[in-house]
Amino acid sequence: MRRVPTRSGDSFDPVLWRRKERSRSDATPINLPDKHEHPPEVVNAMFLHGLIGRPAPSSRIDEDHVTRLKEINRAESVLVIPVPRRLWTQSEWPRIEAGHAARDMDDKWNGYVEDDILHLHRSWTGQLMYEARFESDGDARRIVDATVRNDEKYEALSPETESVQLEVIIETVFLNEWNEAKVTDLLRRLREEGKLPPE
Repeated sequence: MRRVPTRSGDSFDPVLWRRKERSRSDATPINLPDKHEHPPEVVNAMFLHGLIGRPAPSSRIDEDHVTRLKEINRAESVLVIPVPRRLWTQSEWPRIEAGHAARDMDDKWNGYVEDDILHLHRSWTGQLMYEARFESDGDARRIVDATVRNDEKYEALSPETESVQLEVIIETVFLNEWNEAKVTDLLRRLREEGKLPPE
């Protein structure tokens, strides 16, 4: 409950609190700008915060959390997407394989690996969004199959854009890397598909 200062000091006064809440609800609404009126850099920041947020570094997922994620209904339909070309090094794979558990509201993803398949779930809803199967490639790993949710809960973007988005999510959430070129490419694709307003 919100603490509201009173004339007699800093103690909580429920009468004053109700009066303050009533006046707040009767106030004239603030006319916020439409998303198309925001500067492009603000729109970009809002989108990226919604997509990636602020992942907690080295946030390994535990078995109980994985079990709860498995109990959530899977997607009714998925879209096969092109696999990212990136190779994941020997030092990077263990960090992906350890999974990721969201620690707060700004951490947007939970993920775990089972049988070399990375399962990516949204942290707020638990919905399974991406699956990516990894295989060895010499001293590295590469993704050989990937899908994205595509149903009434999430309408997938174009397969190529979803592929870039998957790669950006893995890099930022599991490896704490920020690849400016890939993020810029993702934003460009989203504008071309009409998901973000033009610059």
